[in-house]
Amino acid sequence: MEPHPDIVTPATLGVGDPRPVGSQPIPIALPSYIAPTGEYPSADGPGTPMFLLAMIHTAIGQAGQAPFNALPPDGRLLTVDQAHMADAPLYSVIMNQFGGEPPSFALPDLRGRSVVGSNPGVAPPANTVAMQWLMATQSVPGFDGIAGIAAGMVVPFAGSVVPSGWVACDGSFFTQAQYPQLFALFGNAFGWLTTTEVTLPRLTDNVVIGAGAPYAPGWPVTTVGTMIGGGPLQGVCLNYLICFNGVWPNAAPSASVPVQQGFIGQIIAYAGNDAPPGWLFCDGSLLAIETYMTLFALIGNIYGGDGETNFAAPDLRGKVIVGPAG
Repeated sequence: MEPHPDIVTPATLGVGDPRPVGSQPIPIALPSYIAPTGEYPSADGPGTPMFLLAMIHTAIGQAGQAPFNALPPDGRLLTVDQAHMADAPLYSVIMNQFGGEPPSFALPDLRGRSVVGSNPGVAPPANTVAMQWLMATQSVPGFDGIAGIAAGMVVPFAGSVVPSGWVACDGSFFTQAQYPQLFALFGNAFGWLTTTEVTLPRLTDNVVIGAGAPYAPGWPVTTVGTMIGGGPLQGVCLNYLICFNGVWPNAAPSASVPVQQGFIGQIIAYAGNDAPPGWLFCDGSLLAIETYMTLFALIGNIYGGDGETNFAAPDLRGKVIVGPAG
């Protein structure tokens, strides 16, 4: 959808300014997975957000082993009459928008590519795959005190409907009465129509870029809502979170992605400035092993730290996530 002509949006860095060499967001390859099983997406009413079939999840620390029976989004062809029981429900959600001929269908291919918000009729930029970016409209606490879904979390979704509990990140405006938790979370960070009508992030034709780092040498630190333009890859800055207190990523064939809980090592974009319970910012901070033992057991010190008393969270500031090349 096109933005309302009267919406005021934040300034866009890179437009009309000299572009220093290397000023494009830095790609970082991280494993992503598409959920072939789980709760079926429904568009019936507002509802509460859940992690659903056909959502794309970024997760680290699995050493090539897919968590929760998930599939790598590598463009592979699946056939709906195969023994894999998830194929038919997954096909009914994504159909043939990523390729294949019925009864076969292709998964999205994120190898070396990033997700860009879909814009019907417009070809996505090079090295991107177009699909919906969805935002959770309210928070859902996890069971037994572990990480849940927080209002303002943003995930890619390979389906065409907007499921209950989520809204499309298409730059449309909303009021406090419609989505009070989102209004309180980020206010007019992404633009506004009036003092009581603000906008969702406009990820149509845009990628998500990690907030918290300068866009280019000598430029200001980006914050949630900063827009990056003027180059081949344009985006909106959001914070990235990693789950440290959630479900252990089970690799058993019968496992499914938790519906309303985060899982250890899961990485997700977020439109807030305070990390929700069970989540940490992906800002490269050094973490005490004794405090975050479960996360350390999964990822070790591959992102920094001495591996004896501390380790580092991944640093996604100023970066755009792409799928591993092969």
